[in-house]
Amino acid sequence: MKKVESTLIAAFLGIACPFSLFVIGWWTSAALFISHLLPIPEAGIAVSAFAGLTVGVVLDIVALRRWVLRFYALDARFMVLTYLFWSVVALAFFMGLPVGVLALGTCAGVYVGRREHHAGSDERVAAQSARRVGLFAAAVTGTESLMMGLLAAYERFTLAWLLSLVGLKRCAGDPSVGGAVILSSCFVLTAMQYWLTRWAALGAFRLGRK
Repeated sequence: MKKVESTLIAAFLGIACPFSLFVIGWWTSAALFISHLLPIPEAGIAVSAFAGLTVGVVLDIVALRRWVLRFYALDARFMVLTYLFWSVVALAFFMGLPVGVLALGTCAGVYVGRREHHAGSDERVAAQSARRVGLFAAAVTGTESLMMGLLAAYERFTLAWLLSLVGLKRCAGDPSVGGAVILSSCFVLTAMQYWLTRWAALGAFRLGRK
């Protein structure tokens, strides 16, 4: 692995680990506070979030170098769970808009492409992996987009805003038009995610090959 690539991986992991634990601490304590399962004070949410951040920084100091060396040999099940977690984070961060999810799927394609590159795979195997990760990312994006679309259908302001984007704001009162726009948008986003992820995987695989 070249120095530039290992440096980028180290920077990514060095940020991703503390931030992931920060979010986990924040969301877990907030869920316990809202559901009244544990008598956590509201200030405890911030304490839990920053405790997760601190643990992440400590893990970086202890294990970051080892993580970089094993980055392209991580267990596929762990990567799937990590992707699902980060897709929810991306969806929440962009307030339901698919921008972050599309970017995340593209990054997943880059990872799979570089993984096949460093494994010494041939073009055929890389193409199969690119197709699989494209289908997986597209399925996640399509499912989450449909869920957000269904929520928007029950929120008049959000639905009117979505319809205004395609010049159909006057049809906000017609549920059939809103449903058609939501379904077609989900289809477009799913197809776009598949293409972006597959393209990124093949491009990353071919990068640096003779």
